[in-house]
Amino acid sequence: MRLLNGIPQNGALPQEGQTIIDTNEILEDTLNNLRAEIDEKQAQVTIDEQLPLIVGNYGPVLQLFQNIIGNSLKYVKPGCTPEVSVNVIEQDKHYTFAVADNGIGIAPEKVQEVFVRFVRLHSEGNYEGSGLGLATCRQIVERMGGRIWLESTPGTGTVVLFSIPKQDSFEGWRTIKGERKGVAEKRESLQQ
Repeated sequence: MRLLNGIPQNGALPQEGQTIIDTNEILEDTLNNLRAEIDEKQAQVTIDEQLPLIVGNYGPVLQLFQNIIGNSLKYVKPGCTPEVSVNVIEQDKHYTFAVADNGIGIAPEKVQEVFVRFVRLHSEGNYEGSGLGLATCRQIVERMGGRIWLESTPGTGTVVLFSIPKQDSFEGWRTIKGERKGVAEKRESLQQ
């Protein structure tokens, strides 16, 4: 499944219809969507064993992970096997996700430019893209009340980090399947 140039057709990201999202499931769907590219490049993708539940909209959160991991698969040195890892750090009021790769990296003076719409750091001949991927990610994360940034070393790789606020309680929230469950019940059902 590919989204039109990395952005929803109407250009807007919905805020209604937020649900409890299991980020384990989102990453499973992301990897399934990117399976052809992962297999073609023989990429090695590792993911933390237990990722958190968050509140958000399924489509934009899927797009967030798909854009970031897709970039990790795209921006690799010739002849290099992509290595991508997804980790999360739980903090008091938010989760910080880190997607690290062994790609081409970004020069320090260009780091902020990647979050600007239609700005491309590489020519179309070298790497396909529209310049919307990380700009869209920024919009998604900010609408969720978080922030996004990256750390990079040219020739070594990039780590894209984003924080998502934690939900104190999931009571009363819809799960992605539309059921009414509390966080304890949701966790139990995920482990069965």
